[in-house]
Amino acid sequence: MRMRVCSHPTPSDRQFLLRRLCVVACAAAVLIVFGPALCRSDDGPSADGSSSKSDSAAKSGSKLAAKSGNELFEEFHVAKWPRLSHGYRTCMGDMIRLKDGRFLLSYTRDVFPYGQYNGAAIVGRYSSDEGKSWGEEFVMIPAPVPHGKHIYCHPSFLRLKNGDVLFAYIYTSAGAPWYVHNYFHRSTDDTKTWGDKFILTPSTGMTAVHNDKLIQTSSGRIIAPAFFNLVPHPGGHSGEVSCVYYSDDNGFTWKKSKNYVNALPIEAQEPAVVELKDKRLMMLCRTYNKCVLRSYSSDGGVTWGPGKLVRELKLSPNSSALNVKRIPSTGDLLLLRSSGGVSGKRTPFVSAISRDDGVTWEKDRVIAGDPDEDYGYPSLRFLGDTALISYHRRDGIYVARIGVDWFYKQE
Repeated sequence: MRMRVCSHPTPSDRQFLLRRLCVVACAAAVLIVFGPALCRSDDGPSADGSSSKSDSAAKSGSKLAAKSGNELFEEFHVAKWPRLSHGYRTCMGDMIRLKDGRFLLSYTRDVFPYGQYNGAAIVGRYSSDEGKSWGEEFVMIPAPVPHGKHIYCHPSFLRLKNGDVLFAYIYTSAGAPWYVHNYFHRSTDDTKTWGDKFILTPSTGMTAVHNDKLIQTSSGRIIAPAFFNLVPHPGGHSGEVSCVYYSDDNGFTWKKSKNYVNALPIEAQEPAVVELKDKRLMMLCRTYNKCVLRSYSSDGGVTWGPGKLVRELKLSPNSSALNVKRIPSTGDLLLLRSSGGVSGKRTPFVSAISRDDGVTWEKDRVIAGDPDEDYGYPSLRFLGDTALISYHRRDGIYVARIGVDWFYKQE
């Protein structure tokens, strides 16, 4: 008969047991700290149409993103058009994530030859695979009638906190004598149908809100960043200043900011606005002074401080449209722009990161950098730790899917 003999543990046995206990304790600590974040899924579309998470998930997501190694970079040629000397700047639009998970992309379909605008309509395409492929075009806003040299362009989406979706766009003469207005429609059924057309920027002359510029702040206020001609001009962009239109009742009524960002003779054009962590609003404007202009509001956009140039944020000598949003998974700001170019072109198309809410910027990375190309008017949405960006080139409209980690790598 075999008997089991019990003996006192040796020193080596005690060291082995201590090591096993340390491993178990470390594993338990990891589960306690990171378990909820690892098990939590995206909350679905947020107020601006992107995928959002709770504050605690966003904080833990920032730590996990660095470990995930999501440096995805994919580019898709969605609208294939004839190659021009410059990009399709007037045609760019916006994207929104729908409640069923699809993305809707909108833009202006031009009638060639480019620039004649005779019958140009705002069209849409759906993607059911998170932006990897896009369906056939369909008309969202028919061309203005009677057809002539006036167009609808630069559409924007905004999903409100109550679930409604606003769809805004520019109506412009696209030539002298200049007039520009913004209109919008409302959808209460996730873009299946749209309500009547309402004026967003009641004004005379030229007042414009460009694509993917509408935001809704944490207070529920809607901000529509706009620019207009303080000094009339026969063409070009001299004499332009920026302001905002805002609404506290989900877009049923609008007010114009009490003052405007006036840095003349430096232009303040095509502004983009983002809410900072301290609840102030930061406005970034394009200029023809080879850098971005910045202003702040401490009262939700009612009044604005002076515009000051940000020399570190270089722009093309031919200027460049901007887009700035907060990355949900890290809490940092992401800025898109074109930083150079010759012969009237805007290239390269670059990104920059701010970890201190726009005080300083770093990590300039080239998204697209062909020196003979022309890039611009980007829209920006987030799906988890992936950014979806639409922009134009000389041969049409593109959509890029870029992992958040990619923006943080050194060039």
